[in-house]
Amino acid sequence: MKALSRIGQAFGLKGTVERPSITGGPFGLASAEFLAFVNGLQSKSSVPVTFETAIRVATILACARVRSQSLASAPLRLMQRQGRSVVQVDSHPAAELIRHPNSWMGQFDLVETAELHNALAGRSFWLKTLDARGEVAELLPLDPRWVSVRIVDGWRCMYDVSVPTLGGINNLGPKQIWHYRGLGWNGVQEWEPLSLAREAIGLSVASEQYAAQLFAQGVRPSGAFTLPDGESFSEEQKREFKEVIAQLYSGVSNAGRALLLENGMKWTSMAMTADDAQTIEQRKFAVEEACRFMGVAPIMVYSSDKTATHASAEAFFAQHDQQTVLPSALRLEQSADLALLSAGDRARGLHFKFNLSALARASLEARAKYFSIALGAGGHEPWMTVNEVREAQDYGPLSWGDERVQRAGVANDAAGAAATGEG
Repeated sequence: MKALSRIGQAFGLKGTVERPSITGGPFGLASAEFLAFVNGLQSKSSVPVTFETAIRVATILACARVRSQSLASAPLRLMQRQGRSVVQVDSHPAAELIRHPNSWMGQFDLVETAELHNALAGRSFWLKTLDARGEVAELLPLDPRWVSVRIVDGWRCMYDVSVPTLGGINNLGPKQIWHYRGLGWNGVQEWEPLSLAREAIGLSVASEQYAAQLFAQGVRPSGAFTLPDGESFSEEQKREFKEVIAQLYSGVSNAGRALLLENGMKWTSMAMTADDAQTIEQRKFAVEEACRFMGVAPIMVYSSDKTATHASAEAFFAQHDQQTVLPSALRLEQSADLALLSAGDRARGLHFKFNLSALARASLEARAKYFSIALGAGGHEPWMTVNEVREAQDYGPLSWGDERVQRAGVANDAAGAAATGEG
């Protein structure tokens, strides 16, 4: 069954739906901000910035892909705190909903799509279809351009959903919409990244268009042969000269061969001009500017200067996990808690959590070394117990794990067990 048909059934649409009156001031579908978001914003470079134009910018696409796929690569699990232990819960309906949100998407697809929407639109919306018992049976992705948020009496959020081909506007409440919010000012309406970054994106688009036109229409030979004043070639001499040059000096096998010129002829090389160099620098700046808006380090989109080393690259990767992936993970975890778990579930300690160790934020060797020192290896005073380490790793406690370890050899063994979950 097609996605739009499934959404139409969820709305209960059987024909034309009357369009209700729109209220809600600046958060309504008729607002200038929303219309600009849908139709595109004109940048000072005279390039309209829309989803379609922005995603064609290589840096924007790469940043959005890095953000969404980095987060989706970390498993999202439903956990429950039981005393000092944290255990994974697989039998709860919400756990299955995250694993298989609908008949055509898996967990990776869900997280990737949610973060992709958040990176480009600043928000992500999912329609919650309910079964006969009133429980969430499916999560259906909605295009962010279909949804507008309104604040009604009592600071309640209402969602105006307008799906193309279905017609009309459906007014839905929080029980029917999972709203994964991005960065915003009032906690309800998010800032739209493409609107804020329209100048940087427009500049990138204009730079690419300029470079394309330069290659398409510009004439830039590697050099030119010149004759002394008053000298010229006949058509036959031109033909013979080109044949000799092609035979003796073109191709890889003739690279670097000395050029023999006669009768005062000169060769003039046409090197890169200052305008060419400025164009290249401008495109490099556009990459960095787009990365700043998207919150992604340039090295994550394969853009780095010549001074980058292996050690500095590792530091950049760790920075990406801490400053890009971790905030998104926390935001999505807490959003899923509120949208997919009841107040009773949350009171019983149920919560969603990403296993970010799957992203290899630090190697197993580095973590084992840290835990060894924390447990007293190398003559250090221990400041953690085995169970405290295991709790930090979301592993259950051991019967003997609350005792301080004093011997270095035992500390190494204990750190290995704590880091790997064995024992």
